[in-house]
Amino acid sequence: RPDCLKIDRRLIGPIVDNPRQFRLVSAIVEMGRSQGVKVAAEGVETDAHAAALRNMGCDILQGFYLARPMTAAELAAFLQDRDWLRAEKDARGDASNARLALP
Repeated sequence: RPDCLKIDRRLIGPIVDNPRQFRLVSAIVEMGRSQGVKVAAEGVETDAHAAALRNMGCDILQGFYLARPMTAAELAAFLQDRDWLRAEKDARGDASNARLALP
């Protein structure tokens, strides 16, 4: 049994401008949640994407909005700095289960 359902970036991109696509992704998230599996969305490129997916109940967000690809040294500095954690906590009001998925 799978423990995570990952939604492809091609489905995520249009959700902020296309109500039909928003409903499709929302239904996919709900299907995953109804089966008790975590739901991950890749291709989170804007704050609007992150907010919409958080509101849908998506568990894991991945994309350039959250972090760009980086070297191992850059990743170590990124994690040590922890600004991303404060920014994510502020953005969600620390009430969401959505978590940052690093590249």
